[in-house]
Amino acid sequence: MKRTASGCVFLVALMLLFASSTTQAFVDPPTFNPVAPNSAQAISVLVRTGLCHGFIVPEPGEPITRIERSPGIVDIYSPGIIQIQPLCNAPIFTNTFQIGALPAGSYQVRIWIIDANTDF
Repeated sequence: MKRTASGCVFLVALMLLFASSTTQAFVDPPTFNPVAPNSAQAISVLVRTGLCHGFIVPEPGEPITRIERSPGIVDIYSPGIIQIQPLCNAPIFTNTFQIGALPAGSYQVRIWIIDANTDF
C-alpha cells in the first residue's frame, strides 16, 4: 500500500508540474543584414524562433521556402512547425532568408510559417 501511495503522490506532483509550466513559443521580429542597405546590396532577413515554433528543412515533396515581392511588400513563406502542447523542444535558432537586392523605397517584410503539422 505504501508503494502505491508514493506512486500516486509522484504522479500528482508530475501532473501539477506540467499544468503549471507555460508553453514558450516565439518568433522574433525580423532583423536585416545589412541594417541599412542601398538598392545595390543583397539583403538577408534573419528570424529567431524557438521552442514551439521554428522553420524546417523540407523533405523531398514538401513545400520549399518561397519569397514573393510586390510593391512595398516582401512575403517569405517557409515550412516550419507550430506546436501547441505543454512541452516543446524545438531549439532556439536564427534562420536566414536571402531576399536579394530591392529597388530603393520602404518595404514591409512578412514572415509566414507553412505548418508541417497540418500537412502544409
